[in-house]
Amino acid sequence: KSPGLVNVLSELYRERRIDRFVIDEVHCVSHWGQDFRKDYLALNILKKKYPYVPILGLTATATIKVKDDLIERLGF
Repeated sequence: KSPGLVNVLSELYRERRIDRFVIDEVHCVSHWGQDFRKDYLALNILKKKYPYVPILGLTATATIKVKDDLIERLGF
């Protein structure tokens, strides 16, 4: 959500200096997750603004329902 961070990331993307994004506790993006955090919903901007950067989502608690929700919400 931070415009400053988005500017930095956009510059790094233009310079092809981002290898990947890693989201820890990615189940928090899902409204089915244990610790739903609204700010995590903004993470879908990563796939929209930086389509060629792979995203790795890490979690130890995702059910099938949560995985399906993550695919939809993050555009995986």
